[in-house]
Amino acid sequence: MDRTGGDFVSIAYYQTPLNARAFAEQLVKGMKVEPKYNDQEDGRVDFDAELNGSQVNVTITAGGTDGEAQVAVAKGDFAMLEKILDSVSF
Repeated sequence: MDRTGGDFVSIAYYQTPLNARAFAEQLVKGMKVEPKYNDQEDGRVDFDAELNGSQVNVTITAGGTDGEAQVAVAKGDFAMLEKILDSVSF
């Protein structure tokens, strides 16, 4: 059941010394969700989860060296939202 309405994309930056995997683990704990990991590579973690009754996709990029993590959360038509995310310069 989707209780939050339409599609959305949210992009946030965090100051952290953690790498993507460690930041994802911290984020999952704080969100209180059970992630289904799709993609994990050095500096990038991608997972799906149910959050407040909605399926969301979360992508975290963090190297642990520059002190910054980028977190993108998307809900809805992921193919369309991925095009939007690909058009954003970070």
